[in-house]
Amino acid sequence: MASKRLLDVCSTPPSKFAKIQNSPVRKFKDIWKIGHVWLRYEAKFKEMFCDICIQAQNSNSFVTGCNVLKKESVTKHAKIKGITII
Repeated sequence: MASKRLLDVCSTPPSKFAKIQNSPVRKFKDIWKIGHVWLRYEAKFKEMFCDICIQAQNSNSFVTGCNVLKKESVTKHAKIKGITII
């Protein structure tokens, strides 16, 4: 009976726990700055910023601090904002 109660308490399938435990730890990579001179990373806050958007007083996650540390975030921001890659 006691083992049956333990099963009732834990209703989350083990496969969901495995996904959480095996998810990669995302880190900012300095190589993302190549071609994106506007990109700035603040390690203290673990956030990326766009100096061009900050200067232009835009309102987006790269002004307030983007914490989605993926190369895709950088490339999408550059494409949407039409930022010239130098």
